Amino acid sequence: LRVNAICGSLLKYMDILERVISGPDSDGANSIIADSDPLQEETRQVLSLCSSVLTQFHPLGRDLRLVITFSRCGDKLQECMEEITGIAKHAKASIRHQESLSPDIVLPLLEMAVSEFRDAARCLETQDVDAAREIRLRDKKLDKAHHHCPPRLRRRVQERGHVHHRARRVHHDLPGRER
Repeated sequence: LRVNAICGSLLKYMDILERVISGPDSDGANSIIADSDPLQEETRQVLSLCSSVLTQFHPLGRDLRLVITFSRCGDKLQECMEEITGIAKHAKASIRHQESLSPDIVLPLLEMAVSEFRDAARCLETQDVDAAREIRLRDKKLDKAHHHCPPRLRRRVQERGHVHHRARRVHHDLPGRER
């Protein structure tokens, strides 16, 4: 349940990030930046709990796969929060310097990434491997769309990371997920 709550918080911050980019909204960027530490701590607690379960109870079979899945997801969610915070900091600096955030290019990509992350979080909850495979196909479309961005914007995004790559890694860690 805690992993699902973290996913819900990240989705909330992704929605705020959309407003930041389309706004521009420096207050939204500030709220993401301010809330990142407590969410990072919550994720660290999930990782600690996974370690405790492994060492104290020695789970087997399906239980072991679930603990490992949640542990991997915790790592990926932590990275995703770091990237969301980094993008919010970049957006805040761009707003302060009155630089364009290129919302006409960035928002469609962000919307695709958010949709993918939302579905990956749902797959994590339901453990729907078929849906996870479908997300992988959508991820290829997102990669193609990103590739068609203007080179200057693509370089800026690459320097700061991709939220959608973390979503891809979250759904790749589902139990029974074929690699």
